[in-house]
Amino acid sequence: MRALLEWVVAGSDLAATGADTTLLIPQCWDAYPEYGPQSSAFKGAYRFDPYSAYLFFHQFTALTNATAWLGGVFPSAPGPITGKLYLEALARSRERFPASPLSPWLADYGADKRDYLEVVPSYTSVVPALQFGAVGMLQAQARLYDAAGGGAPGAAAAMRANASAILSAALAHLWRAEDGGAWRCAYADGTSAAVRTVTDYVYIPQALSLVGREAAALPPHVAASMQAFFAAELFPPGGPAWVRALSLSDPLCRNVLNTTGAVEDLLVMRADWGCFGSYGGIPGFAMESAAGLLPVGEGAAATAAALAQLAPVAATSAPGQGIAVQTPPYLAVYV
Repeated sequence: MRALLEWVVAGSDLAATGADTTLLIPQCWDAYPEYGPQSSAFKGAYRFDPYSAYLFFHQFTALTNATAWLGGVFPSAPGPITGKLYLEALARSRERFPASPLSPWLADYGADKRDYLEVVPSYTSVVPALQFGAVGMLQAQARLYDAAGGGAPGAAAAMRANASAILSAALAHLWRAEDGGAWRCAYADGTSAAVRTVTDYVYIPQALSLVGREAAALPPHVAASMQAFFAAELFPPGGPAWVRALSLSDPLCRNVLNTTGAVEDLLVMRADWGCFGSYGGIPGFAMESAAGLLPVGEGAAATAAALAQLAPVAATSAPGQGIAVQTPPYLAVYV
């Protein structure tokens, strides 16, 4: 794992500029420029890359107690960087993006659906998971500076203040009780729409609980509503033995049970982030979320019941990008 950590740091471009202003982080995936051409359809980075890298480094350090690398100096672009400062660059990556008109604390990561879930065109711009990812990273980085030193004077306090402001803005503008446990994406024109995806259900509790260690920052009524949404629409007890990434109740799924459909209907049928299944790792994330969202006893019981429902599929399915919970009627007519 240490070799992978060093490879990721060395292959990062923290000075990337241009229309795609995110940091470039090696990910061994189809969007990283080392493995494919650059074009408008192949831009070189997903918006989740900085958070995903931070999560990897965070867990590597927490699980192995290997802290020496934090003070080490690594080759990177635009120049050598210490482990601590590399993490700070990831934690502050949101600052490279414009603010939403709704709040200066909400970052707009752009409107290209391929930078996010690819098949969910409504999940773009001010996406909830990335706002909370920033909260978790800033909280973790402040905790690191408190424990091990480093950073500019007052950096830890500023990071905590920024994290608190981002969290408050996200709750104020991206959450509505009438959306029934789903979160809203906001767009450059100031409008917003609820997206009934598992993405926010798995990433928000992870960012607050596992990374930020601030699970209590999510109001209890929000946590309860998120859990109810997941249980009713994405992984109902006694339902399919795998998690659905996008609810059939989402407006994008209105035509997916037909035998004909437009291109967007066909794309959202994908069994990774679409409505007919989910990535192989999503159920594991979801179990972490249940443990973080529910009171201790309830979380343990819900996790145990879900694992029993998932186990037969997990034990028999081949590894893959997505595991389907049902066959799209559009596909069935051709099989």
